[in-house]
Amino acid sequence: MKLFVLVVLGLASPLVAIVCYAKANSAMHRITLFVYFLNFILGHIILLSYRLLLKPENPLLLSDSRLLNRGSDIYFILILNFTQFLVVCAGSILYGRFKHPSVKDLPGIFPKSVCDSIILLTCIGWIGNIAAIAGNQNLLSAFHPFELLGTTWLVSGFRLPQTRRWLVYSFALSHLVWAIFLFHSKSEAFLILVAIVIRVSHQGSRVNYRAIWASAVAGLLLFPFIQIQKGIFTLSRVEMLLNSQGEKHAWFKSFGIGFLQRFDGADSITDAFTAGSGAWFSTVEYTKIIVFKFFPNVSFLVGNYFGEETSTSLSLGQLWNNQMRPITISNVTYGIPVTYGPFAEGYAVSGFLLAILCCVLFGATLHAFSNYCYSRNLFVATCGLYFMSHLENIQNSVASTILMLPKMIECFIVLRIFMLFTSKIKFHSESLA
Repeated sequence: MKLFVLVVLGLASPLVAIVCYAKANSAMHRITLFVYFLNFILGHIILLSYRLLLKPENPLLLSDSRLLNRGSDIYFILILNFTQFLVVCAGSILYGRFKHPSVKDLPGIFPKSVCDSIILLTCIGWIGNIAAIAGNQNLLSAFHPFELLGTTWLVSGFRLPQTRRWLVYSFALSHLVWAIFLFHSKSEAFLILVAIVIRVSHQGSRVNYRAIWASAVAGLLLFPFIQIQKGIFTLSRVEMLLNSQGEKHAWFKSFGIGFLQRFDGADSITDAFTAGSGAWFSTVEYTKIIVFKFFPNVSFLVGNYFGEETSTSLSLGQLWNNQMRPITISNVTYGIPVTYGPFAEGYAVSGFLLAILCCVLFGATLHAFSNYCYSRNLFVATCGLYFMSHLENIQNSVASTILMLPKMIECFIVLRIFMLFTSKIKFHSESLA
């Protein structure tokens, strides 16, 4: 019976994905869905297929003994993975049915004061970058999200008046240098590729599709390069291990394994299922954690206010890695944030019903924030562009997306302050003329 259900869900998944993509009423939503689909293929289908077919035994080769030690339960774990994908797609489709954002005719560009303010926002954000690179988690490092939002917005040019090319290129190249060589962040480098895809997706010519594919290839090539820059020589270690086992084409296999390790969404579902329903926080406890995380961590101002290694000081991914994963698996590196999806989140907190609800909400969230970019309201559009500049959060949960809201509000407030500043300068220059 489980095998039959699995086959049905497996056959239904590509059909539902096609319907979901076809019903996307904006380029932003299609970009978001494409990234989500790609994440599901790599982090669920390919990862699980690799483990079940090849049965790797070494953790370096992404082994997971839980998938081989529970007999027929493996079918149910696979069913849960497909269920998450299908219900998230259903949530996106349902949201589009009841909400009809007017995105057919792209709203006009924002005033030049908005563009000038975004440039200022990006420059101020570089103060946060420098503080983060220096390892100082303080008030200055809190400016870091400004640069992420500003760079995405400027490089994409979305609804902005024409900006000088040298300025756009300068921000794009400086961000890539910082992301690759200094901060060694794949998600930060990915931001530029998303911005380029946003730009070309709203131009509509056939040539632009080549730019989209070029961006995708660049993303694939950047991955191992950033890994090496980061000092994680996983590819070399895996290649040595494969060579010792007499494997052919060891380098290509090590590249695939090194790339696949970044997409571990299926692991959280395995964590939740093997640990059991409600094995994490209670619903009330989890809600409290989310509420408290809305308030900034001011320990750098008043001492170690929240304490070390607490539910308030650690990210949700770190909490999952430290508290859920050790229940059922060894070789856990503590403190490392991991990806965990909406189904695992709901199942670990309260069980199957909350898991389904989280998946529906997650799908609706993807749809909503993607189309917020087209709003005529600057605050809503800022929230949408901030979401697009953090598409790596598609790997995470409903709570992780909710917790982006304080930074969205913070970016908007600073943007409005800069708009007042730039409008004052413009008014003063006109009066002098």
